[in-house]
Amino acid sequence: MTQFTQPALTLMQLAAFRDLRARGIVDEQGCVYAGHSLGEYSALACVSQVMPVETLASVVFYRGLCMQVAVERDETGRSNYGMCAVNPSRVGCPCSEEMLREIVLTIAEMTGSLIEIVNLNVSNMQYVCAGELRALDVLMGVLDGLQGTRHLRSLTEAAIHNTESKPKPLKLARGRATIPLDGIDVPFHSTYLRSGVESFRTFLRDKLTVDNIDPARLVNKYIPNVVARPFELTREFCEYVYATTASPRVCQVLQDWQSFAATA
Repeated sequence: MTQFTQPALTLMQLAAFRDLRARGIVDEQGCVYAGHSLGEYSALACVSQVMPVETLASVVFYRGLCMQVAVERDETGRSNYGMCAVNPSRVGCPCSEEMLREIVLTIAEMTGSLIEIVNLNVSNMQYVCAGELRALDVLMGVLDGLQGTRHLRSLTEAAIHNTESKPKPLKLARGRATIPLDGIDVPFHSTYLRSGVESFRTFLRDKLTVDNIDPARLVNKYIPNVVARPFELTREFCEYVYATTASPRVCQVLQDWQSFAATA
């Protein structure tokens, strides 16, 4: 269950960090740090100490709960969702990120199922897709037979037919360019989970206190996932975040920049 797995992982990461610090292996005063997804919470708690352990556990528990309840399950607890890693360089023809995006959009259109590229890890080599098992299985079939995008729709039609003929419940298999992420049955990072964002935002905001946030531990040290560049308390940084996310809250900060900067 996601709501239990996430606190367990986070607390294990925190314990490992404190062990390394106690042995003098890491120095959080001068380090640059980042964490991926759930690991971002661990990194912030370990190095910047934005929240105590008890608060960290409650935040990641609620985060996992929001994700867990968003997904419908059958009587055995199975969901119809998953994730897989994708390496376009393993495809039989040259396959760029742009081509992968076209393939994913084509599969989404032709199957009517959720499938999205949710992590851009290594350009043209390592991505993660999330979505319905049916669409992810079609992706495997398309990439296994891809020789270029000229016949993409006919190749997708054949992959859809092949997927529909497989026994249910569908189990993802490894393909030439795809590796299923075993044990994951929630489409993490996808738009499917947007329904839980507002609830989690409210919960997180109530758990963060100004007294626990030290800008000196964040500025030029913390690298947020969303923009992959060191955090700054500057207008230019906020403009970059807004250009990346179109966040209405960041927009409000920019509009009120003078009053915000006076209190930062």
